[in-house]
This record gives sequence, C-alpha cells and structure tokens, in this order.
Amino acid sequence: MPLKYKDKVDLYDDHSNCITKDIPIEALSPLFNPYAREVLDFFRKTAFIDLAKLEGYIKSGRGGWETAVGQDEIQMPWYGRDLPLVKRSGEIAERIREKIARYGDGEELADSTPDGRVLIIRIPKRMMEVSASRDPALTWTMVALCQAISETFNLNPDTDADGCNMLKAAIFGRYPQSPELPPGGAVSGLLKPSNMIDGLGFGFTGIMVNHIVALVNKRVMDGVALATILNQAAQWEIGNAIGWFERYHLLGSAYQGFNANNLVMDLIRENREGTIGDVAISTVKRAVEDGVIKVKKTLPSGFKVYATNDFPLWNAYGCAGALAAVIVNVGA
Repeated sequence: MPLKYKDKVDLYDDHSNCITKDIPIEALSPLFNPYAREVLDFFRKTAFIDLAKLEGYIKSGRGGWETAVGQDEIQMPWYGRDLPLVKRSGEIAERIREKIARYGDGEELADSTPDGRVLIIRIPKRMMEVSASRDPALTWTMVALCQAISETFNLNPDTDADGCNMLKAAIFGRYPQSPELPPGGAVSGLLKPSNMIDGLGFGFTGIMVNHIVALVNKRVMDGVALATILNQAAQWEIGNAIGWFERYHLLGSAYQGFNANNLVMDLIRENREGTIGDVAISTVKRAVEDGVIKVKKTLPSGFKVYATNDFPLWNAYGCAGALAAVIVNVGA
C-alpha cells in the first residue's frame, strides 16, 4: 500500500511498554487494518438471546411493551406458556445452528454460556456482505429463534395458535405494526437496530458503554482502543475522515486511542495526584517540548500567544490530553 503520509508513531501498552515502533499512521485505519475489520465484523454480526428472560416473558404472558421501564405494561397471563427454554437451550441452539450453518464457512455460529441462560449467535459473513444494513444480526436471530422454539415445543397454528402469537409477541413485540423492537427485549445485538440510530453512518457510535467495559474486562486502555476502532469506523462511514481530514483522524486515533509515543500514560503518570487543569498544563508543555506548538507573539502583559504549523498533530495532542484528564479525574 503506498503511503500518503510520512507520520510514524511508536505504540505503548498500559504499562508504558513499547509494543511496536515506527508504525505508519495509515496502518491504524480500519480501511487498511485487518484486525480492526475483525473487531467491526464481530460487532455487526453478533447477537445475544437471553433465554431466561424470554422464558419469563412467555410464562407471564408479557409482550409488546414500548418503553424500557414498562416491560410489565402488557400482561396476558391467559396466553402464557410454561416452556423450559433454559433447560433445553442446547436443543434450541442446535436448531438455530442448523438453519444458518449452510450459509457459513464452517465457523461456529451458535453457542451458549455454560449455564444455558444465554445463546450467542453469529450471522454468516456472506449474509452480512449482501445486506444493506447490520440488521440481520437481529432479524435472522429472531426468526431462527421463533422457528427453533416452535419445533422444540411443537408450537404451530394447528397445535397452539395462541402460543404462536405469544411467542411472536415476546420476541418481536409489536413489530412490524410498530417499527421499533421491544427495548430491553430478550434478543439484542452489540449494535442498535438501524431504525433507532440518528443520522447517516452512526451505527458504530450507538453502542452502550457497558458493552465495551465488559468486553475488555474493565481495562481502561483496552477499552479506549476498542472505542477508538468503533468511533473511527463511524467517522469513515459518515465521510468525516476522507480527503482533507484523513490525517487529522489518523493522528487523533493514534495518540488518543493507541497511546502513541506513550503520551497518554506520560500525562497520567505526571499528574497522578493532580487535577484536570494540571493535565492541560502538562499537555501544552509537552507540545512545546515536541515542537508541535510555539510562541507566535508575546503581548505587552507578558501573555504568550501560541500557534502551530500542524493542526492535525496539535489536535492529536489535545485528544490525548483530554483522555488523560478524564482518567486522572476518575481516580487513576
């Protein structure tokens, strides 16, 4: 790949150990980095089924709610069905696997947690490639789940029409009469449904921060790196990172997201007993030392006006300083 920019950085881990040197900033772009693409693919194609929650919904006859706090606003116990979903989770997972495996390439597409309460579903790559959106992670999973439960417990319009309706309501809610899926429902993805995102290209920015925290096991810098991959993917999708602003985004993600040249950790260590104001001062001092900014003029009062010849790099220092300030502020 021909390089457009001369910028290279050293990347450091959260113990300030240099893990690699002289990395071209373009290697961090999701368009060129295969590992970033694997992360994004995982977020797009993965869904989760909370069988324990679904079992409770079906048993109590709950379905069709419209708010996350109103999951008991509609209760129809006379339509409830006592289906031991968790107990038979292995069979349900196998039936889902059978329905989607023929479109895969031999990879594991359906498995469960050891207690059988949650199923993890991954949609085949070829389906995601032909899809106009990320929604197959939900739509395929929900339809396959309905079919798997129906087959497992012999639910069909002939044997139990009301049971079929209850199953649909517990999984899909009022969809398609109401276009939004039930908030807090038993089936969820790492990305929100496309009809719930505000603005073009914002799919990767609507992820709950708790998901990121859990995926990185509460490790701060790992969480920052993962969030950076997702945010930069969104910036490229929106169109913010092409042309004039490509280097601006690449440097920002390198310094803030991947601790380039150990800047973030240096600022944290230097101000571990300080405040966010101390971090701001240290950021400016470091930028002066590194030649990123310099004094443009000194006013009669002695006040110094700084300027830069490299706004993208100065922005990257500012991003790193902002992250360090947040970490110090919450008690690094």
